[in-house]
Amino acid sequence: MSILEQKNKLESLVEARIAFLTEVKQECNLNDEDYNDLDTIEDEILSGELLLEWFDHRDLEYISNMINCQQALLDTLKAAECGDKKSLHNANKAFENLIHEARRIKKKRNEDIQKAQETIALMDEIIKICDEHRIK
Repeated sequence: MSILEQKNKLESLVEARIAFLTEVKQECNLNDEDYNDLDTIEDEILSGELLLEWFDHRDLEYISNMINCQQALLDTLKAAECGDKKSLHNANKAFENLIHEARRIKKKRNEDIQKAQETIALMDEIIKICDEHRIK
C-alpha cells in the first residue's frame, strides 16, 4: 500500500474519531467551556473521568489505537523513503516497534472477540432453553 493510501486511511480514521466525539458531546450535553476541545473529551473518556457505556468507550479506544498505529506507520514509511542509511536504520527500528504494538493490540482484540463469542453462545443456550420450556 502506498503512502498516499495510508494517508487516506488515516484521514478517514480521524474523521471517524471526530464524528464519534462530536456525537458523544451532543448526546451527553457537553456544551460548556470545559468541553470545547474534542481532545479534552477523548482524554477524559480514556482516563475514566467521563464515563460512557462500555461499548462507546471501547469504540473510542479502538479508533484511537488505529489512528495511533496508522500515524506511526505513515511516519515510518516517510522516514524509510528518505533512503539514507540512518533514516533506514531508524525506520527499521520503528517498523519493529510497530509490529510489536500491532500484535499486542490484535491479541487484545482477539480476546475481546473470544469473550463476545462465549457470551453469544451462552445467550443462544439461554434462549433455546427458554423457548423449550415456555408455554406456547
